[in-house]
Amino acid sequence: MRKLLNKMLRMLPLLALVLSFSITHAQRPYAPSAEEDFLITLQNMVQPAGTTNILEFDIYIVDTDPSQDLQMATFQAGINFNLSILNGQAVTATMTTVVAGSSGLPTAMAPISVSTTAAGLIRIAGRAAPGCGGGFIIPTTAPGVKVGTFRMTNGNGTAFAPCSFPNFGFTSSAAITPSYATRFAYYAAATCLNTQATITPGVNANVLENSQLNCSCTPPAVFAVTGGGSYCEGGVGIPVGLSGSQVGVNYAILPGTLVVPGDGNPITFGNQLAGSYTVVATSNGTNPSICPDPVNMTGGADVTATPLVVSTVTVFVDANPVCAGTNVAFLASPVNGGDEPMYEWFVNGISQGIPSFTNTFNFVPVNGDEVYVVMYPDQTCPDGNPVSDVITMSVTPLSTVEFTDAACDTYTWALNGATYTVSGDYTYVVGCVTNILHLTITPSSTVEFTDAACDTYTWALNGATYTVSGDYTYVVGCVTNILHLTITPSGNNEYTESACDSYFWAVSGLTYTASGDYTFVNGCSTNILHLTITPSSTVEFTDAACDTYTWALNGMTYTASGDYNYVVGCVTNVSAPDHHPKQHCRSYRSRL
Repeated sequence: MRKLLNKMLRMLPLLALVLSFSITHAQRPYAPSAEEDFLITLQNMVQPAGTTNILEFDIYIVDTDPSQDLQMATFQAGINFNLSILNGQAVTATMTTVVAGSSGLPTAMAPISVSTTAAGLIRIAGRAAPGCGGGFIIPTTAPGVKVGTFRMTNGNGTAFAPCSFPNFGFTSSAAITPSYATRFAYYAAATCLNTQATITPGVNANVLENSQLNCSCTPPAVFAVTGGGSYCEGGVGIPVGLSGSQVGVNYAILPGTLVVPGDGNPITFGNQLAGSYTVVATSNGTNPSICPDPVNMTGGADVTATPLVVSTVTVFVDANPVCAGTNVAFLASPVNGGDEPMYEWFVNGISQGIPSFTNTFNFVPVNGDEVYVVMYPDQTCPDGNPVSDVITMSVTPLSTVEFTDAACDTYTWALNGATYTVSGDYTYVVGCVTNILHLTITPSSTVEFTDAACDTYTWALNGATYTVSGDYTYVVGCVTNILHLTITPSGNNEYTESACDSYFWAVSGLTYTASGDYTFVNGCSTNILHLTITPSSTVEFTDAACDTYTWALNGMTYTASGDYNYVVGCVTNVSAPDHHPKQHCRSYRSRL
């Protein structure tokens, strides 16, 4: 780190030279940043009691890095001062001396030679380096080792100019003739080489006091600088002022050229743009009791310009296009909106209410409605109020399509793939179309028929003609009709019969009394009866015989008298033979 900072500091010799001639009353005691981590200070500036032409001051060196020893080799100093304090007296080379015995350094390293030049420069010469290991270890406790007390005496007993400031300031290590460089050499721990450090006034060589000399007047009263803060980039700035003021004193704001006269009240310098501001008070010369030298007011005001924050807002809609009558939700999504941005919604350019913290909006649009939102960011410095893109709503009118259908047991609606088992009205919405199904579900049933026919059969239910036996199905609605059919081929049977008086035909169960051809259909058989009916008649025979009688008509032999019948066809032959005993027949023959 030391080497890096040393290189950076060596790039600023011109700046260091300018700073060595600073006209400020005191150099600010910033922490050192040089390679060696040490600090040289000029402090304890006083005028010995009872003197007006003498002033004294001390020089100290302290090691600000307790982690390592700093072994001093040599030290010299160049100190610029304000020539006007001499009050017209000339500079003499010996007017500045070192007070004997005042140094805390070893005798061989303590300064013994001091000179003063006409340019307003005190030169404190260094001593010969003692060699590595013989150097002085600089203490780490403030204020450090005292190099010495130095005394400046104005010639001829002339008092220093009243209320003047010496304006002491160290020169830098880069100062060259006719100036005189402030230098500090140390023995590097790693190499034991005599190493020159970089001296930068205001960094590691600071003047802590520059007191007024012989001041019998009163310096301007000290007031605090007020104001400061942040304003938005592009704005008019922030007011800077002073907590009070004094009549007879002018107050200048720095940087700038504005001077405001004191009136005994707090004053303002108006709005100031970005920067760090201080105020210097100077007597306007109208009041001799106020010292003429400028006096810094306490504090300062820092004004910063805050960059503008660019915010955006995007609107999202939950549905578009939508059906007429739909309540649509809109969501505003901010970028760089801050903790609590506000939103104002617009429809067709008309505000829908005062801005609120709600980033959602709901309404029922009509076709062509244009929706957007204006966001008011919760930012200290917003770059305007962003407006979202416009969302144009597409609204479709509602419509209804009705379907009427019927099914057995179940029905699957092709429109939605749903299956229904009960009659009813069913609704299915697609987009903005409401589809209504009027459905009738009928339970399935079966009706069976058994029939027979000859050759062919025409089923009256369906008008179909069948020629083969079998089971036939015909569905009407949800009714399944089943025909169990027997087909028998047709056939004829002929009968020839004859009878007397009447005939009972067993096939038909009928009795007939006249000859003729009779037909009786039984199933698929046609029965034909060729019938001959003959009226009945009787032929009687009377005969007599002895002992036995053989009826030639039937060949029967009878041995007893009686009436005998013999039917031939429809003719009943009746025989009444008369039987006689043998003696009777013998008597007869003998009588013959």
